[in-house]
Amino acid sequence: MVVEVRFFASLRRYTPADPSGIISVDVPDVLTVEELLQQLEVDPVHVKGILRNGKGSRLDDHLADGDRLELFPENGVR
Repeated sequence: MVVEVRFFASLRRYTPADPSGIISVDVPDVLTVEELLQQLEVDPVHVKGILRNGKGSRLDDHLADGDRLELFPENGVR
């Protein structure tokens, strides 16, 4: 399945090849937000807010094909 991930503010450092902070990733069908972060080598401690398709989400929520995930940094992370 394909998931679009949008990194905001300081989290864009996880997408150095794409300064827009937007990437599409092909991932296994059964995957949680936290497992996706692990695959992308993103430390969840730096993620304060998570939106999935425009609604609040948690690390243990399962992703679906075509989901749009938006990740916002914790306060003070630069």
